[in-house]
Amino acid sequence: KFGVDESYKLTVPATGNPIYARIEAQTVFGALHALETFSQLCYFDFVLGVTGLHWAPWTIVDKPRFPYRGLLIDTARHYLPVPVIISVIDSMVYSKLNVLHWHIVDEQSFPLEIPSYPKLSNGAYSYSEKYTINDAIHIVQYAEKRGVNVLAEIDVPGHAGSWGVGYPSLWPSATCQQPLDVSNDFTFKVIDGILSVQILARFLSSSLSIWEVMKSIQVAGLPHHALNHGWFNMV
Repeated sequence: KFGVDESYKLTVPATGNPIYARIEAQTVFGALHALETFSQLCYFDFVLGVTGLHWAPWTIVDKPRFPYRGLLIDTARHYLPVPVIISVIDSMVYSKLNVLHWHIVDEQSFPLEIPSYPKLSNGAYSYSEKYTINDAIHIVQYAEKRGVNVLAEIDVPGHAGSWGVGYPSLWPSATCQQPLDVSNDFTFKVIDGILSVQILARFLSSSLSIWEVMKSIQVAGLPHHALNHGWFNMV
């Protein structure tokens, strides 16, 4: 959640028996950052086989300069297995980044399985290069527990060549494969189907206004080329 207090204070004394590190934070996210900082003060002594701490005492008062600290991955153009994405999230936590911008779908491939329209994922590079809804849920929940928001992006109506592999009627024609055919009611049914998936509704909530714009253009009977000439992302 953006705007949450992520500040913390970490105190590590030089003496004491035993020595305790103290963390002060207003939220769990601040505490997570403090623990990450503490872990980076530690080192492992391979000779003695123990974990040590560099140069105590420490007093660190810290907070993020920017509320949005993101990293983008593009699995439409370069498929990443789920364990790799999990490793990316772990690396983000180490660097205190808090937004994983997941560019899931684009012209090149549609690797996300949508239960209501299963043929959409025919646009994936291969059968093994797909994400199930359970994969997406796992990624989002894993990130949430570590203070990372997953921001998914699905391009609409442009960059949609992969959509029509399974549903050719989404294309304006066989020789014109993008943008999506917004004169076709089926196009809007498919987008509705994507947004109805529970996990997508969670990390695509900010895209609903774009969907409403598309619906209003259709309902108002405005020229469809008005939408075709623009580029909209579900972000």
